[in-house]
Amino acid sequence: MLNWLTKIFRSAPSEVVNLSVEAPQDMPGVQWRTDSAFPIPRGQAFRVAIAQKHPEDAKNYWRALFQQWFVALAPTLQAYSDYAPNGFRWIWRGDFILLSPLDERRTNVMVQYCTRFANRIYRSLPGLAQPSQEGALAVIIFPDAHSYDHYCAHFYGEEGGIASAGMFVIQNDDVPMAPNIHGFGHFLVLADEVDQAEPTLMHELTHALLSHLDLPLWINEGIATLMERSIEPALDPAYVMNRRIDLLRRHRLYWDAQSIPGFWNGSAFHHGDSSELAYDMAYKIVSELARDMPTFSSFAKAAAPADGGARAAAEIYQLPLDLLLEAHLQRDD
Repeated sequence: MLNWLTKIFRSAPSEVVNLSVEAPQDMPGVQWRTDSAFPIPRGQAFRVAIAQKHPEDAKNYWRALFQQWFVALAPTLQAYSDYAPNGFRWIWRGDFILLSPLDERRTNVMVQYCTRFANRIYRSLPGLAQPSQEGALAVIIFPDAHSYDHYCAHFYGEEGGIASAGMFVIQNDDVPMAPNIHGFGHFLVLADEVDQAEPTLMHELTHALLSHLDLPLWINEGIATLMERSIEPALDPAYVMNRRIDLLRRHRLYWDAQSIPGFWNGSAFHHGDSSELAYDMAYKIVSELARDMPTFSSFAKAAAPADGGARAAAEIYQLPLDLLLEAHLQRDD
């Protein structure tokens, strides 16, 4: 695991690594959200402002936006935390731009993890995973749970107990925009959740590299969990078997005619009682379907959130959607 994260903050140098991104001369002015204590750009408004730019040229505008954002965000994050006494650095490496309280060497290590995991995702999910359309994936490393939780509250509506070591969030504006105009996604990492760092990176990077697709939630979470579990360390076989038996028992008790629709429409993933089972069932179904990746890729791209993928399942697998779940309830493993 990323054990180097546990002793980093006291050794962070005071200097900041600046980006070498030069803003285009006709760079639109950055509009900031008004509902946040942190400076957060209005991503949808920016996308509208550069909508006529060629995709390759648009990347330069996005990169300049990220730089302006991180310049504004760094002192605000520092003010919210006692664990980054030497400030934050922003650094550009390959397909990633990071705002980090770590020193340069350790920030580069984080980029290396991101790059290695992203390459693995591309290889494992051909036809599905794609690089960010903004030319880079923005990553913010938070030094403590307080600043992380407060920032996340602006996306999920309340503070207190954000139960994750990281997440991928899609930026939305605080003013209504056209429904087909998207903001930008960025990746949040809580640095002191050391034991969860690697699986979290893989899970959330998978979401980031699938964000160009409008996937039903069960497919999105199933793929991300599949990639996450591909890097988990080997566990004691007896523990694994006992856990499988326990989960199967709980699955059989929980899923019925009333609860199954919540799996397909995504609501089961948001409730404490059903969330663990929903994630596990999504993993089981996706891992089985992904054995034939070309067919699964076609299915995932055709699946619509409105019906949970029912029409796509009927057309591609010639199966009713519920049968994909019910088949796992009949298995003994």
